[in-house]
Amino acid sequence: MSQLEYNKLFIHDHLNSRELSEVYFSDPSPRGQLFLILEVPKNKVNQQPMIDQIIEALAHHFISSAQEDPEILLEEVLQELNQLLPDLSDNKIKNWLQTLDIVVGVIHQNNIYIASIGNIGALLIHNNQITQILEQNTDFNPTKIFTDIVSGELDTGDALIISTNALFDYISQEKIKRTIKKYTPQASITQFKQLLDTVPDFVTFNSVVLKYPSGRDLDIPNENIQVTIESDDEEDDGTIHVDKHDTTPRQDHHKKTRTKLVFDKSGLKNIKTVQV
Repeated sequence: MSQLEYNKLFIHDHLNSRELSEVYFSDPSPRGQLFLILEVPKNKVNQQPMIDQIIEALAHHFISSAQEDPEILLEEVLQELNQLLPDLSDNKIKNWLQTLDIVVGVIHQNNIYIASIGNIGALLIHNNQITQILEQNTDFNPTKIFTDIVSGELDTGDALIISTNALFDYISQEKIKRTIKKYTPQASITQFKQLLDTVPDFVTFNSVVLKYPSGRDLDIPNENIQVTIESDDEEDDGTIHVDKHDTTPRQDHHKKTRTKLVFDKSGLKNIKTVQV
């Protein structure tokens, strides 16, 4: 079971929002927990059945697969998406794939495996440093949409926030870092909601905060309590070394999977990108 704590920020006005947005978490299992964040601009065509079909397909494959390795299981889920999305795109809306923002991931113990397309951001928070581990991905091959998985193991006090772009437009990365470092995921989400209280209702926020508890994280027992987040001047010794590794095939039926990029960071273990 996962050793990580997580909480969702989902602010979405179904009537006034300019997007359709969904967040999904499977039930925890020994193989991990599947999650998905999806957002797409509204269109005259009803896209909700297409979104529902995506979630149902992923959930069914995750639950029914006999695969025990969470990384290979995510590869299988992404292959399912690579087959499904072009069929959905051909049916209704021109260039629909290029409008999608999707992140799919698996949480297993204190490991995270994620893949994305579109404008999805992921910030890794370690000590007093922020590292962007997902980049904008709108230029992809429509016949093989998901090609890379980013994976890694969080250490005590490390956190990851995965979000559509709106959150980063309204709250600075520094404010996000200070909040998540100081509080539990639940308390962090409470703080973000307070900061976003006056944002127009047509703006959607869809984010997930994951954290390996430090034992010193503060909680906010009541959402009505206003807490001030003070500046934090701790020095950070963490450095990032980017090493490109020789490619070696897996010793299983996924022969094309290979390690492409590794972030070696003090306190952060084996953050890597593999090809699907």
